[in-house]
Amino acid sequence: MVVAILLLLTAVIIDVVRPDLLAALILVPSWCWFLGGMSSAILVWRTGQRCPAIALVILWSVFALEWLEEVKAFARVIVVQIRFYPVPAGRRFRIVSLNCANSVRCSAELKRANPDVVLVQEIPSPDALAQMASQVFGTEGRILVGGDTAIMARSEIRTQFVDPGKHFVIGTVLFDGGREVNCVSLRLIPPVSRLDFWNAEFWLDHRDMRLSHRRQLQQVMAEIGDANSPSPLVIGGDFNTVPLDSAFDSLQPRLSDSFAKAGVGWGATGTNDMLLFRVDQIWTNAHLTPIQVFAEKTTHSDHRMVVCDVVLQ
Repeated sequence: MVVAILLLLTAVIIDVVRPDLLAALILVPSWCWFLGGMSSAILVWRTGQRCPAIALVILWSVFALEWLEEVKAFARVIVVQIRFYPVPAGRRFRIVSLNCANSVRCSAELKRANPDVVLVQEIPSPDALAQMASQVFGTEGRILVGGDTAIMARSEIRTQFVDPGKHFVIGTVLFDGGREVNCVSLRLIPPVSRLDFWNAEFWLDHRDMRLSHRRQLQQVMAEIGDANSPSPLVIGGDFNTVPLDSAFDSLQPRLSDSFAKAGVGWGATGTNDMLLFRVDQIWTNAHLTPIQVFAEKTTHSDHRMVVCDVVLQ
């Protein structure tokens, strides 16, 4: 029983309190904590402690409803199928984010998604990227390159900012009718590639990675500028961390995670064949309403592609 309670407390601390020193544990998917907690409740039940076991089941159920985005995302699959919810009025368009692993061959998958805007990370050469834009959008295709990130669109892109550190690029996509959407494609520093959790340096490295992610996101928000701007805003890409990470506090409340609002199915994007982490995300502000967001398997990348349908109010 003590172990079961400690497991629950640990999960709550990791997903709610989110101390920087325990940043490494945020990479443990919430559904792993949930499965472990329910297993502990079964073990407590088998010892004859019926009331404590029931209490654990209730507490873990509350945890699942609050912090397991997969529960809500799979519930939305049913909602989308029966379509009893109203779609807001406005210009509808599709945003796609993909870490293409430097492969120009991703253009075929992007074309099938039929996007209006593509946020690209780990891009090939600028010439290869221009070729990709031509394959996806035809003669209407435009690109904005910023180091290891880029924006592709089927209409004009006005440059706003290119990060000299190569972590992000900001551009304004000009749609028909004078509509404009500010777009950010980013790729935060990669996660720590070590598993020696018995060393203090392991925990410190993960802490430092979170601090770096927080600084990078703060830089993005600083370059975007006025928080009261009436312009639609999209920030998407490879964040190299999961949505519960406190580094994302820099984006809130101005922006919200589109998958948390309208995600359907299993949203994890990394890796393509071992779906553990939703590191690829698309965030939008209040001027854009996500109506459906999902992750789609790719062939030429180690990431899945995020597809986000939004309405521009």
